[in-house]
Amino acid sequence: AHILRAAVEYRRADESSSPLPGATVGDHVLAVSGMWNWKMTPTLTLTNALRLDAVSLARRGYLPPGYPFVNSDWNRTYRVPSFNSGAVWRPRDTDAFRFMASRGAELPSLFGSGAFLLVTPEASVAGTPMLQPAVVTNYELGWDHAAANPHLLFRASAFYQESEDVLALIGDLVQTS
Repeated sequence: AHILRAAVEYRRADESSSPLPGATVGDHVLAVSGMWNWKMTPTLTLTNALRLDAVSLARRGYLPPGYPFVNSDWNRTYRVPSFNSGAVWRPRDTDAFRFMASRGAELPSLFGSGAFLLVTPEASVAGTPMLQPAVVTNYELGWDHAAANPHLLFRASAFYQESEDVLALIGDLVQTS
């Protein structure tokens, strides 16, 4: 009736600055996660998953004159939790009712975190070490109904979603919302 899974992930990445070379932005990510699937009854299943990403960001190398940051501005760490939780009730073989809640996080790219570095006499454009992970939180209620024909499925869902710190390109401006 129970399935448990655990995982550990380590990732290291470095990105050279471009189009102006001479610097490197990098991160170390250590993530731990776990999942618990519980078949509570023959018709009710509960699944929970958790993940924690610990990120260390760093930069080394050339800084053009007038650049608004120093390399030590990239010496930062942050922790990003995410989760998925869902309950599925199957009162009949043809019907399934779902309740789900989730929080997902997208870590900033190294390109956006400062590996992009363009300096011209007219303007300087660069990534920033101040980017935050984009976070999406979602709540959903759903119903699936299998029709008499085994190849037909009716699915209805209602959901509510919140997004934070989403990075977007609008024209020639970069904005967060």
